[in-house]
Amino acid sequence: MPLEFASAANRTILARHHQYRIDEALAESRYRSRFRNWDRLATVRNNPIRPLGDSGELFFTPELVRSLDHPILAGADSRTREAVLVHRLYEYLKFTIDLEQSAVIPVTGHISRGMAGLELPELMRADAFKIVTDEAWHAQFTYELMREVRTRTGIAPALPTVPAFTEVLARIHEELPSQIRGLDEMLFAIVSETLISSG
Repeated sequence: MPLEFASAANRTILARHHQYRIDEALAESRYRSRFRNWDRLATVRNNPIRPLGDSGELFFTPELVRSLDHPILAGADSRTREAVLVHRLYEYLKFTIDLEQSAVIPVTGHISRGMAGLELPELMRADAFKIVTDEAWHAQFTYELMREVRTRTGIAPALPTVPAFTEVLARIHEELPSQIRGLDEMLFAIVSETLISSG
């Protein structure tokens, strides 16, 4: 009797394994990768980092820096107002680096290695590796731009070491029930990348 049970159990395991392979093959056949031309089109594979131009343009759009409307800054000299714009640019660039490295790359890395708790087709996971590469490239060229702005202007960034959003995310993460902890990180990465891509 025990042998028959083992045999039935093995058949169940084999059936599940084959069903999984069939399901995976179906998912692979339905999945339409948006990265089919990635080797040819990805900036990280084809374009060097472009240096800042000498066009004399502002470092950040003044209309997006509401503090410039304050009476103290409204009457300030152009050098002071430009320094405010440079610091606003640094904030934006640092946020981009922190977002990529603290929020997006860890999630896409887990997806690519099959550690995100999702059953995904192999091709989709392969695409996640490409996303990790792209996001790391975004962080790198953003960092290089920060260095170039500092060299060009002589203005050093004055930014917090730990970004505020990571502290908020950590607090939310700890408050979630353990059964769904981790979903917050994935949702934040998806929403933030969607907002950036559509903006």
